[in-house]
Amino acid sequence: MIERPNKYLRGLTTAFALGTVGAGIETLRQESPGAVISIPEENVSEQGEVRRFRDNPEFAREVLSGEFSPEERASRTEEVMPGIEIFHDIGRNFYRVQIDDTKESIGNLLSLFPEYAYLDKQKKRTVGFNIDEKFLHDVEWLPIPLCNQDRMISDEDFLIEAKQAIDELIVDEKYGEMAQKMIDKIGEERFGATVLAIAKMESGEHIGSSEFSLYDATNKTFSVSPFHILLKGAGERARRNLNKTVGQMNSPKNAVKFVVAFMVEKMGDPTAILPLDQHYEQFATQYNGANWRKMNPNYATDLEGYYTKALKEAGVK
Repeated sequence: MIERPNKYLRGLTTAFALGTVGAGIETLRQESPGAVISIPEENVSEQGEVRRFRDNPEFAREVLSGEFSPEERASRTEEVMPGIEIFHDIGRNFYRVQIDDTKESIGNLLSLFPEYAYLDKQKKRTVGFNIDEKFLHDVEWLPIPLCNQDRMISDEDFLIEAKQAIDELIVDEKYGEMAQKMIDKIGEERFGATVLAIAKMESGEHIGSSEFSLYDATNKTFSVSPFHILLKGAGERARRNLNKTVGQMNSPKNAVKFVVAFMVEKMGDPTAILPLDQHYEQFATQYNGANWRKMNPNYATDLEGYYTKALKEAGVK
């Protein structure tokens, strides 16, 4: 396990141990003026959106079966103060839930650290800890919400990532044949429009306007990526077969590979529900289950609206 060496955090640790939290916060402010409220400007595209997924080579890394070795997992686990641990995945951090924790107390604690200061402004469930309070202690490691700015991606950038994803997936040993079959049936432009529409349906008209990680109490697991795929059954098989960690699925390129692999694992041959504009209700059933109308009776209609717009974005005439 690693420990945080920063001087201002040592001050926080001491303050919490002595019960003088105010003194710890003041130490932080004195040692790092303005750090608590600042948002880094690095890796921001011309559109003003974070491009760290594309620029960070760690997202392209293969992690065998999607799980770090015990040694690497230990090295990625940080004790930020006595008894408080954070696990640093690639692209997502996780907080170890303590027995007396509430969502509010976790948010208040983490927001003291500069890198999580944004949590103080992301208290709504759709952009914060997306889990009902009564299920909080059913999980050991709680996904820390991403900064709103870090989740956002433009439609243009998403389509670029989607093309790169399918080009790479076509040569994948496990999913390449089916990926090629999808492209042969609908073409790259319609493929891009399809995944763009699904991502908007699942995570907001501006992709990333809501949290990617949502707790599903029925299945007792989280969904991940802009496509809100459950880490269970077909979703978990797809992730492991792609050799990607949970956090790596926040990358748009990895997420597109993930949704294709998920559909293959769940449906066998997803070309049966393509092109999308001929199978909205069938897609809703396959993707969300037979009871999708009870959860969102407008799912198929809304998906149609997103797909119609996505076709224009992708340049399909």
